Amino acid sequence: MGVDSGSSTTKAVVMKDNQIVGTGWHPTTEVIKSAESAVRDALAMAGLTREDIQAIGTTGYGRFLIGKHLGADLIQEELTVNSKGAVYLAGHQSGRFLEMTAKRLGVDITELGPLAMKGMGKNVSMNSYCIVFGTQSLVNALAAGSSREDVAAAACHSVAEQVFEQQLQEIDIKEPVIMVGGTSLIEGLVYAMGQLLQTEIVVPPYSQYIGAVGSALLASGFVQGE
Repeated sequence: MGVDSGSSTTKAVVMKDNQIVGTGWHPTTEVIKSAESAVRDALAMAGLTREDIQAIGTTGYGRFLIGKHLGADLIQEELTVNSKGAVYLAGHQSGRFLEMTAKRLGVDITELGPLAMKGMGKNVSMNSYCIVFGTQSLVNALAAGSSREDVAAAACHSVAEQVFEQQLQEIDIKEPVIMVGGTSLIEGLVYAMGQLLQTEIVVPPYSQYIGAVGSALLASGFVQGE
């Protein structure tokens, strides 16, 4: 089992024979309670109990607390577990910014992507270097009468530009480019990243669970006989 205790959401996966058989996803409020809820849902989906689990791995900003609480076999930082399953692209600050954008626009985060796909990001000027100033740009754009669709698209393009400038511009990017994490579910961001990199972005199944999956796969090495 793998548990990813992120700053926004906590994810858990149960794996058997390298296949995902159970998943759980809860907002991160109280770290341990959120993890327990995600684990409970993942076990219920898998039709298993805690006693059936042979190894546990944890990751994310709450990995040490959760690892101690669950008696984890492996506690690992995010980059290692994400690289086990895919190329890491977007960080939690980007997710926070997009959550805030959705709230400002009066939509759920799951609705932000489709909304952005209807807009034109170039119609709105947003700061791509600093999320704090990007927030102010968003507020100013709405006050000036920009459409929600255009603002949503601009926010996605802003995050894509920030990720590129801070993490990718000095890297020799090779295809396929795989996008993972919670932000990979925001199709407007996936589209913006594809435009920026001039390539098709691959979003694999269970992309939002990549940290938990990587933790589970790495923890499987602690199973006797593996």
